[in-house]
Amino acid sequence: MAEAMQVVKALEAVYSKIYLRDISDNTVLYETGNLQQNMRPSATHTIYLKPNDLKITVSGKNVDVKMTIPIEIHGRNCMLELSQESQNSLNQIIELSITDPLTNLYNRRYIDERLPIDMQTCFSMDEPLSILFIDIDYFKNINDENGHIAGDLILQRLAELLQKKIRKGNGWVARYGGDEMLICLPGINNNIAKKISERINKAIENHEFNLENIKIPVTCSIGVQTVDRNTGISSVSEILSMADKKLYSAKRNGRNKVF
Repeated sequence: MAEAMQVVKALEAVYSKIYLRDISDNTVLYETGNLQQNMRPSATHTIYLKPNDLKITVSGKNVDVKMTIPIEIHGRNCMLELSQESQNSLNQIIELSITDPLTNLYNRRYIDERLPIDMQTCFSMDEPLSILFIDIDYFKNINDENGHIAGDLILQRLAELLQKKIRKGNGWVARYGGDEMLICLPGINNNIAKKISERINKAIENHEFNLENIKIPVTCSIGVQTVDRNTGISSVSEILSMADKKLYSAKRNGRNKVF
């Protein structure tokens, strides 16, 4: 059972409650913090995991995740029950699902869910909506020359810089994918959106991205697209496609530009 206990102990570091039962007679072989007598043999046995069953229970502000896994220990059919109780509210869990883990910005899922709502809201109020597509210039070269860890750090610091430049309530920032960031500015016309983009572009160029006392020069290209209810654009895919074209126009015209 030595190998079995190693697996159980490893799982115990992740899950708050663990039960191991013999299916034949429902005998508890192991319970969190309590090794049963019939689990003590020192022989090493192979554990075979079978398809598992996952159950998520939401009760008020608490979420309980329980997984049951049929396993075989030296020919003995058992059931491993893993339970994780979360004190986080459902809102916090939803927040995690729409947050990019590397940059702590909103993720692509948030873009897909939130952008249509903001477009519809702006159109109904006869207000414009502007999208900024931001892409790091020569990011592949940065990764190749300094390593992917350096690239990740630059993405994190760029995310922090962008969040500081967008006032809370005036818009939101998300990671679209890779080194592409998206800023949504509801109620902001194209003229103002381009001025904001120019300030962001200059701030990135002047920011010191340092890694182990080595300054890594970073610039970005930005594509700006503004829509309103009279432009004939009603879908998210259309506005993203147009913003993407503006971004690549900025790159074709020398990079480190707003287009």
